[in-house]
Amino acid sequence: MKTDHPSLRQVLLGWLFLPIVLLACVWAWSSYLVVLHFANKVYDWELTDSTLSLARQIKSLSPMHGIELPSEVSRMLEFDQYDRVYYSVSDSSGHLLAGNADLPLHIPKGSASLLDLHDDRIDGKPIRLAEYLLNSSGGELYVRVAETLNKRKNLANEVMFFMAISQLMFVLLLALLVWVGIGRTVAPFRRVRDAIQQRTPHDLKPIDDRDLPEEAHEQVNVINALMDRLGQVLELQKQFIANATHQLRTPVTVLRTQTELALKTSSPEELFKLIRSMERATARLSRLTNQLLNLARAEAGLQGLVEAGPVSIITVVEEVSAALAPAALAKAIDLHIQVPSVETLIKGDRSMLDEMVSNIVDNAILYTPAGGQIDIVVTNMGNRVKLVITDNGPGIPEAEREKVFQRFYRGEKTLQEGSGLGLAIAHEIVVLHGGQISLFQGRGRHGLEVNIDLPSLQPS
Repeated sequence: MKTDHPSLRQVLLGWLFLPIVLLACVWAWSSYLVVLHFANKVYDWELTDSTLSLARQIKSLSPMHGIELPSEVSRMLEFDQYDRVYYSVSDSSGHLLAGNADLPLHIPKGSASLLDLHDDRIDGKPIRLAEYLLNSSGGELYVRVAETLNKRKNLANEVMFFMAISQLMFVLLLALLVWVGIGRTVAPFRRVRDAIQQRTPHDLKPIDDRDLPEEAHEQVNVINALMDRLGQVLELQKQFIANATHQLRTPVTVLRTQTELALKTSSPEELFKLIRSMERATARLSRLTNQLLNLARAEAGLQGLVEAGPVSIITVVEEVSAALAPAALAKAIDLHIQVPSVETLIKGDRSMLDEMVSNIVDNAILYTPAGGQIDIVVTNMGNRVKLVITDNGPGIPEAEREKVFQRFYRGEKTLQEGSGLGLAIAHEIVVLHGGQISLFQGRGRHGLEVNIDLPSLQPS
């Protein structure tokens, strides 16, 4: 599959080839300067020898009576296949005694017999000039020999030509090695990519992480951990769907059977009984459906979908208690509420908090015997809020207190009708709001105490 994004190999090649090319250019330029330096040294020695030879020839003559160099000496000095050679002999006043008048005069500083080498120009052309101070019987004489720079540059260029070939071969070989090395480096990532592409939505087994470099090993570990979590979620979803199907099948089957019987009966009394039974089955089905939706909504909230805002936990407790008061009065249950005098706010979703308190109080009313008592106590502890709901029903054995937070779990000795979702929903909502929920034995070794601890917001 082609994409607009560069591959890892292209990125690595881009980052490596550019420095390689730049370093090769710097290497070539510095090599050229080194070769030119040594070429200058070699030809400077030759220029020095020519200057000293000319000085010895002049010293053997008699400068007092004039200087007239032999023609062989002049031809030897001026003959050069590549460069133009200049020479001159002048006295201390700058008067030309022999040679070329256009050579610049540079007075050396220092003691006698001083040889000076420096760059200069004649007619705009660069030259290399050797100047020697000669002490003769006729006084101080300046002997100068100069030449253009053609053979120096030719030598440097020729050497660089052969060096450039070796440098080019080196760069090409280095590029080939980099290409192969990067290919071997990214090969494990391609193997991981192929392994992922071959997976199906139902194949979540771990990717083989053997023989992988550390960076690829880390990525594969992250992917394997993600697939493990996905597998757990999918397994929970399968269990949820299976349990929900089982829970919904019973009231739907009962409702259908009663509907068929109602269609066949001709007795008004029997029809009324069937309709009342259908009403109870419909209420059970409606409650179960709402609980399933609330559980799904709580789980969605765990993924960040909760609409958080400041909520008064006192208002939640009072309104839920008022809504469930008729059910408590029908069983002559004393529903007692104790809340702090100061406002107590928490950050959360109002409808979810209503559902949490409603499920716990509804369970307490369901399992508390007639004439019993339920206490709801809210305590403001500064940065925490504690909500305790206690009843004097049969309670939950200690071995089952963690299991009842699982979906559809109902105690082994439970006789009351229910779906086993109430405490599971409450647990999900408490966790969603950053709190903790715990179950303890009630007062006098009877009943159940539900202890909820939530973070609070201090009112401004």
